[in-house]
Amino acid sequence: MSVNQPTSAPSTIIYHHGFRAMEMNEQAVAGHRIRYAEVAISIFDFGGSKLLFGDRVELIQPRQMHLHWGAVPHQPLEHINPSRFWVVTFPMGWFLSWDIPKEFSHHILRGGFVREPDPTFGEWDCSIFARWTEDLSGSVDWRRRAAILEIRARVERLAHSVNLQSTGNNPSTATSGASSGERLDKMLRFISQRYVDPISVSDIAEAAGIHPNSAMRLFRQTWGMSLWSFVTEYRVWQAQLLLATTELKVSEIARRSGFGSEAQFYTAMKGLTGKSPAAYRRQLHG
Repeated sequence: MSVNQPTSAPSTIIYHHGFRAMEMNEQAVAGHRIRYAEVAISIFDFGGSKLLFGDRVELIQPRQMHLHWGAVPHQPLEHINPSRFWVVTFPMGWFLSWDIPKEFSHHILRGGFVREPDPTFGEWDCSIFARWTEDLSGSVDWRRRAAILEIRARVERLAHSVNLQSTGNNPSTATSGASSGERLDKMLRFISQRYVDPISVSDIAEAAGIHPNSAMRLFRQTWGMSLWSFVTEYRVWQAQLLLATTELKVSEIARRSGFGSEAQFYTAMKGLTGKSPAAYRRQLHG
């Protein structure tokens, strides 16, 4: 795909199944510290970036797809101008339900940053990322379904082909060992499946087979945030999708997102986004 100039602003598409596709340039993310609940795949068509990812700097080359979990704090430090890139994100719950080797999912949960090892995929990946963005933004159901199936297939291909011991594919956190990865995996699966219910830290810890204090300590050591903060962020993220893609009342969205009351939802939404649910919806729909 040959392009002379990047677009001047990001184009963000939110699809009701939890997939987002974005075409962006270096101006859209410069200086921003980024964190979100989904898993992301991304590729630069041209340009590149130096990315502070967790506690290390990653050099991102053009036409090489990479995958990471957005819960790891990351921030662009420097872009090669001009730059254009695509980002596709999808819920952690979907990722964990796909045909992904356990070693790969544990690696991502521990802060791994994985690159496509085969350079021959570069041109094709750029083309397909652009097509996914177009398909997910449209109203043709079969094209949106096809895009989701293709995204799944592409992620599974990467997961089964990458060598996790190769240079540049090591976790950015100090947490290591299969047992820690398995416990994080179980906690995240439980949250993604039960966030609507009135779950507690004890419930999450029990799902992982560990003491609540151990669960909280493991989560904070790995991600630098409390376990309950992540549950709240996950619920707010689910609510944002419903605000963007449905006409449901705020009270119903609060219920479907796992908040015990509309007041709790308002407080969490305001604290994380700076906007009330109604203001957030108005901003999305103009």
